[in-house]
This record gives sequence, C-alpha cells and structure tokens, in this order.
Amino acid sequence: MEDYTSYLQAKLKDIKTAAINDTSFYVFADVRRIVTKDAITELTAPYIPDHQHRKLVEDVLEDGVRLFCILFLMDRLDLLQPFLTHDVRDSRLPYQEAELKRMLPTLDVSSFLDLRRQFFPWIFKGNRRHLVLPEDTVLPFILEEFIDKGAGGAVSLVTIPSELQDFEQQQDDPTVKVVRKCIKPVANASATKTIFDRERECLELYERLRHPSIIPLLGSYTIGESHNLLFPRYQMNLEDFLKQEITDDFRKHVTMSAAIADLASAVQAVHEVTMRSEVRPLYLTKYGFHHDIRPANILVSDGRFILADFGLAYPKPYDTDRPPTITWNSNVGHYIAPECMDRYFEHQIVGRSYDIWAFGCLLSELATYMELGPDGVERFRKSREADTYYDIPWGNGYFFEADPSGQGARLKSEVAVWFQSLVNASKDIITPLLIAISKQMLSPEPKQRPTMAQSLTHLRFAHTKHLFRLATLGIEEVLSKIGQPRFELSATTERELKEELKKLEAFGGVLGLSDPLQLGASYFAQTEYASFVIKKLKEIPASIQESTASLSGPVDMWTMDASGEMVKKIRPLKFVDESIRKTIRELCESLPNQDTLNDFLDKSPPSTSATASMAPPGRLQRLNEELCRQDGTPRGRLKLRWDDYELQKGESIGRYHNLAKRRGSENARGDSSMFLVEWIFFSQFPEGESAHQRSQRLFALVELLHFPKPKGFRTLECLGFLPPEEDGMMGYPLVYSFPRLDNYARARPITLRQLLNGKLGDYSLTLGDKFGIAKAVSSSLYHVHFHDWLHKNIRSDNIIFFTNRGEHGMKKSTLISGPWLIGFNHGRQDQPQLLSDIPSAHEDTEAQLYQHPSYVYHNTRFEKNHDRYSLGIVLLEVAYWKPVQEVRKNEKSVNIAQFRERLLSKYVPKVAEIMGDNYMKATEACLKGNFTSQPGEDGLGDISEFQLQVVQALDSCYVG
Repeated sequence: MEDYTSYLQAKLKDIKTAAINDTSFYVFADVRRIVTKDAITELTAPYIPDHQHRKLVEDVLEDGVRLFCILFLMDRLDLLQPFLTHDVRDSRLPYQEAELKRMLPTLDVSSFLDLRRQFFPWIFKGNRRHLVLPEDTVLPFILEEFIDKGAGGAVSLVTIPSELQDFEQQQDDPTVKVVRKCIKPVANASATKTIFDRERECLELYERLRHPSIIPLLGSYTIGESHNLLFPRYQMNLEDFLKQEITDDFRKHVTMSAAIADLASAVQAVHEVTMRSEVRPLYLTKYGFHHDIRPANILVSDGRFILADFGLAYPKPYDTDRPPTITWNSNVGHYIAPECMDRYFEHQIVGRSYDIWAFGCLLSELATYMELGPDGVERFRKSREADTYYDIPWGNGYFFEADPSGQGARLKSEVAVWFQSLVNASKDIITPLLIAISKQMLSPEPKQRPTMAQSLTHLRFAHTKHLFRLATLGIEEVLSKIGQPRFELSATTERELKEELKKLEAFGGVLGLSDPLQLGASYFAQTEYASFVIKKLKEIPASIQESTASLSGPVDMWTMDASGEMVKKIRPLKFVDESIRKTIRELCESLPNQDTLNDFLDKSPPSTSATASMAPPGRLQRLNEELCRQDGTPRGRLKLRWDDYELQKGESIGRYHNLAKRRGSENARGDSSMFLVEWIFFSQFPEGESAHQRSQRLFALVELLHFPKPKGFRTLECLGFLPPEEDGMMGYPLVYSFPRLDNYARARPITLRQLLNGKLGDYSLTLGDKFGIAKAVSSSLYHVHFHDWLHKNIRSDNIIFFTNRGEHGMKKSTLISGPWLIGFNHGRQDQPQLLSDIPSAHEDTEAQLYQHPSYVYHNTRFEKNHDRYSLGIVLLEVAYWKPVQEVRKNEKSVNIAQFRERLLSKYVPKVAEIMGDNYMKATEACLKGNFTSQPGEDGLGDISEFQLQVVQALDSCYVG
C-alpha cells in the first residue's frame, strides 16, 4: 500500500498543471492514465468490507476517479464509501458547502471544494453560447501572451490544453492557442457590461452568416466583472503585415486582389444582412456599420483578410425613414473621414459612408504595398503627415485637408500626387484599378461615395480582369515556346490553340476585361455569375499547367519508323487546346449578348502562322456550329426522330406537358430513361407567319434551351423537337431530358402549383426551401431577358420539381430536384420585328391572374415588365404558400386592375413578416414594374435594374 501511495502522490504532482492567475488544475485524461484499477483496489482495501470492495472499485472506475483522487490527496479515503452511499459520483459531485456538511460533518469542506475546482477546470465547448461562470471557476489557461492593449480592452493569446476545449480546431498538438479579448472597464460595471453586450451581440449576429472573411466568435464568458471574448488565432494583423516583406501567401498579386474583394464582401455583409428571427416566424433586416476599419482591425491568414474588432459596430433594424447613423465615437488611426469631426473637433453624425471612406484609405495602402512593398507604405504615410487640422495645430496623417475655398474638405494634394505616381509606375494591371476604385470611395462628400455593394462589384471585376490576364498570358506563353525542346507541336495544335486564344479574347472584350480603364460591369453585381466567371478563368491556367507538367524533364523522343530509320517523334502537349476548349466554350456561351461576341470575333485579326491557313469564324453561328460538331450535336440533329420516343399515356402535367420514354432504353433493372415533352401548338404561332419564319423561331427557341447555360439559368436541357409527321398533329413537341437523378424509374415531375395545392400531402418546405425557389425562378427570368427573350407564361404551373415517387404513390414522395422553369411554348425573342403570339391568358382565365392588367392582345406588345409582374405573383404564392386563385376568391368584387392594387396594398406588406424585408421589396418591385428603361453603362438598362432590385435582393435572403 505504501508503494501505491508514494507512486500516486508523485504522479499527481507531476501532472498538476499551473494556470495563469495563480491557479492550477488537472487534465482528466492525464488523471485517468495514472489512476489504475490496481491502485484503487489497494488504496481502498483498508476502508471497505471485502464483500463490497469489488463493486466499489467498479463504481469508482465508472464515474468516481476524480472523487477518489480528491479524497486521496486529503488522506480521507475512509469517506469514499459514505460519498457513494449518498449516490455521489464525479458527474454529481456537490459544490455547495451546506450540502457537504450535511452529508459528511467530519469533512474539511474548504479543502474539498478547493481540490474539486482543480479536478474540474472549465472545459470550453464549441457551442458559442455566452457563459456566466462562478468567480472561483478555474480557467484552463496555462500561458498568456499579451498582443495589444487598445481602447476596447486587452487582447492576448492564451494557451489551452486540447482536452479542455472543443473549438473545432486542430488537435494534433497537446495545446491550442486562441485569442482572448478582455473588455476594458469604464466608469461603472453596468456601463462596461453594456459595451461588452453590444460587441458580443454584434459578433453573434455576424457569426450566423458564416462569412469566411468575418472573424468567427468561438465563445464568450463573464467571470465576476470581467467580460471576455474568444477568437481563433491568426498569423498577424494587417498593420504588421504592411511592415514586412510580402509573404508567400500573397506573392501572387491575384491572391491579393481576391482577398481584397472578399474583405469588401465582408463589409457589405456587415452593412446589410437579412436573417431569420429566433423567436418569431419572420425575417429581420438589419443595417449596420463597422466604424473602425483600419489595418490593426483586419487579420491576415492563409491568403485571406479577416474583418475583426466590432467594438464600435452598430447593427440596427432597417428603417427607410431613418438610415443607420450614429454620433461618431472617437477611434485612433488615420482613416478618419471628413464628416467625423467639424473644424472644431465636435463629433458629428456618421453612417455607413464612413466605412466606405476608411476602406478607400485601406485600398490605397494595399495598392501601394503591392507595388512598392513596406517601404512604399511608410513613404506614403509620411507624405500625408500634416501639422494642422484645418487651421488648428494638430498633427495628423489623414487623407483629407481643408478646402482652400473654405467649403468643407478635399483629398490632400499629397495623396492625389501619390496616386498618380503609383499608377504611372505600376507594373501590374491591378494597381491602376485599385487606385481608381479608391478615389471613388475617397470622395469628401459622403453622399457622392459609392455604396459598398457598388464598390464590391468593381473589386470583383478588377480581380476577374487579373485572372483574365493570367489566362491569356498562359496561352501566349505556350505559343511562344513552340519549337523549343520538348515543345515540338504539330501545326494543327498551334492553329487551334490560337483559335482558343481568339475566342477567349473575344469573351474578355464583351465584358471589358481587356480594357485597362474600365472599372466594372453589371454582370459582376450578380454574385453567382461573377463566381462562375472567376471559377472558369482559374481553370484555364490550371489546365495549361497540367497539360505541360510532363514536359518539365528531358524524355527520349526518338523512335523507329516502319523502314527501320530512327526519327524524332512529335510530342503532343497533352493537347493544351483541348484541355481549355470546354472552359472557353462555357464562358462564351454564358454571355447574354451573343451579337456583341460576334462583333469581337469579326474584329479579331487572322492568324499569322504560316501553317494556319484556316480563316477565323466571323459569326457566332459558325462558332456554335463548330462547338456543336465537337460534342456531337450540330444544329441539324436538333430535329429528333419519332422512332426513338414513345409518349406515355395518362402521364401528363397539364395541357402542354407529357412524359415520354426512349424506346429500347431499358437497362438490366428494367428502368427506362424518362423525358419531359412540351407542346408548341400551331395555334400559338402568329397568323401570317411564313414557314421559314416559323422554322427560324422554333430553332432559335430550341437552341436557347439546348446549349449549356449558366448555373442560375434553371431550365432543363432541350434535346430538340419532334416534327409534326403524323396526320392530325397539332404542333411541335420539344423534348427535355430529366436532370441527373439517382433513380430515373421513380422520378416524376410535379409543378409548384401542385405543391401549393398539397399534392405531396403533409410534405412541407422550409423557409430556406422557399427562398431557394424564389432565387432560382428570379435568376432564371433574369437570364431569359439577358438573352433577349420573353417567357410570356410565368406561373406556378410552369415551375417544376422532381419527386422520388414512393411505393404508396405521390403522398409518400419527397422532392429530389428543382425548381426548373418550363412553359416556353409562348416564348419569343424580344425583337420589334417579331409578331406577338397568342398568350395563354386569352385561353385560360386562371392565367389572367398572372398577367399584367395593361397587357391586352392586339393592342399592347408584351414586354419584359409583364414577365416580371407574373414573377411577382409567383413570389406572393411562395410567401403565402397558396395559389393566387385562393387569394382571388377573397377579392371577388374587384376587376383585374383593381386586384393588382389590392395585392400591393393589402398582401405585399405582410410578406415582410413572413419572408423578410428584402423578399417583400423584390415582390413589390415586380408588381410595380418600376425598372428604368434608360440604357446604363453596360447597355442593359432595365435588366440591370431588375437584377439589382429583385435578383440581388432575393440573393441576400438567408436562413440564419
């Protein structure tokens, strides 16, 4: 027994861990490793009857090791049996002094509670809830390194044993380091808590966005009057980053431009966010600001900038009559905007435009760093130093100065000179763009500054330009190496590679990516399309690198021909042109205005290679035909054969749609490929239209729906059309393939209208599902209009999903794909010379509910706003989750025009309570149709307005 006593005492002493604040604790994993069954058995033997001994040891091992150790160190193992008799285990160990004295009057309660705290140090869980801890809690911080002591509080790096935290961090090491911010005490405890609560609640709000460039809150706790926030550890802050040579993470400027755009996205998320209320079934829109954007409050890690320090942030509910403003709260640094203080240092009212100014300052210093490094940043800061603020002696490094006219402020002349010199000396296309964006944001007049959303569009565009330049340079580099050792290429490969470069340059020309002076395009205001282009442009250098990787080392290229002579073999470049062709084709086909692409292709100079005698394609039609030949579907094959398809009797989803099977397509399981058939009846073509015009109209529609489309264009792939070969046929059936599904045999389409009518029984969609439907349909209509088409029949009957039909019929089905926009049987190109075909509203009285009241056939031409009105009705249906016909039953006394006004005044305002303010505004915009028709910089006019007011608004709706 003596041996076990000495052994356990020594081991417990060894594993006792010293913590900061003169406390210590034990890690249970270490305790459990040294407290063995034999030790418990031997040390408890003198105090336990033999017939009870085995059971007691089992109880201790199961849930009493800590209790055993506490009593062992107190030399009171005689109390172990009484504790267990009271059903006290580690998991139910009392910590109230009165309760312990009642159970065991002879126990030294003070010593017991002290040891209990050591064996039960606090374990930080990754649930991110705020915790109020007892003052005697032992916090498992074994080391603290102070980082900064700012106005908001002390920031330090604390080390925690891995076993005592659950922050979802790497646990390969025995310890984990996290950042702790301890809020600085102010006048009284209540005021300090108010400051802490505001920052904590702000962090919790933005944490729900899971934005990769907003610092995540790991947790928060209050102990006594000390309020603390916990964050992940990052490499450094941006202030330190700007003082050292550029790191490997940012060696490529394209990484920097991506990080800047992501940081701007984070600020935009802070400025405006919609998320679900946790206590009520509605969405809340909060507008806010950061109000302390500066390098010290931005963290740097793994090629990304992280927005941090929300001590002055102030999110508030959206109010159109009272924009989010607040009296400026003094902060340090040189990014203070002109509106923060008047010439007598009186604090003024500021809003989100203060963040725009600060971001412009930051952008200019980052551009300087990219071109000139840390020395350049230091010189730029020194150039801004001034001895006076207006006419008052006050040293500062602000970006503005008093306007000599006495009217407010202006950009410091030193800053303007620095900007010009930086642009003149720039070695990269990105620097002039960043400076141009910075100058916009640094307008002394707050109202003249762009919004963060507008600046984000410009920054995304600048990053995309950077990627475009790298992609074209990659192809040009390969072409420049042709003929060098290990780069022997056939003449055909060289010619085709030049053709791919030509197409890519034409794509860039349409979007302005090759214009060094252009700041942005409306295409990049749409997050989805910008992400698509960025992703595809990244693929091109990666594909080139993969194709040429095998050429890095010498390889024996000699081989013997049929005559026995040794000849040098031509090495293919893993066909670099083929590796990038698909990507470039997808980029070209994503453009809405194909005629503009044609113009750029026409202007493209012919190849100068002696071996490249093929003339470049001059029109997009020839380009598309070339691409079609490559994937096996030239235009002529869009005309399908009836021998290949069989209509399924009794399987239809409305008047215009049937299901079909491909004949002879059964696999080993007996499944058959299913298709959706959409009828275009002869009566839907305008009277007097020639056969040639009809053919062109039909082919144009099929091509729109056949060729690859952007992800946001949610239509099924149209394989082609079946000709009216049988007597009595009344139209052309378009054939659509089902989306890729796990089980074609059971998959069946179901319309949104059927869902609204409860076709799936009690199957319910979440709020996130409803947002997804709204986003998908609005984005699809945006792309329809972008391609200069009109749909003319937007309604819940023409929005479909696919269900995995259960064995007990539709009532047991679940949705597995969707939504998809169908019903193009009335669609046409939006061109003045084309006649308007008969709208469904004149054939179906229910369809009138989706048509704009001002649209009257033979009197008013159908226009884009009429499609948007129909979308607004669908958005209302999704919000209320009932078909518009049900709403109409409650408003029988009004005509169609009055019904529209009733929807706007009575039903639309309530949408905010169900789906949030942004959803409500998008719905209202569709029903009102107030989209400007004046062409903007991109020539798109009302399409851009629709994208901004509807698509972007819905895109910002989240389930928090």
